[in-house]
Amino acid sequence: MLTAGTTFGFPARASVRQGAIYSYNGSMKTTIDIPDDELREVVRNTGAATKREAVVTAIEDYNRRKRLAKVARNFGTMKGFMTRDELQRLRRDR
Repeated sequence: MLTAGTTFGFPARASVRQGAIYSYNGSMKTTIDIPDDELREVVRNTGAATKREAVVTAIEDYNRRKRLAKVARNFGTMKGFMTRDELQRLRRDR
């Protein structure tokens, strides 16, 4: 639950009445123009029952891929950790 003084975790605008209590359920209504053929394809590819479910699934997948790409960029850059060859040798010698 959010209280006056914050709006979705950010400082509230001056128009927010002090002392009021606001709630936020973790989602946001947004109007966007998505090409019909792209939306049909994402519904088909995700197996989603609704357009909303398809869009949420696509967004989650996109964010997951970006996080994985960030991890991959840093793979092997930590000093003091095993190298890939050392890990493979350890697994082979078990």
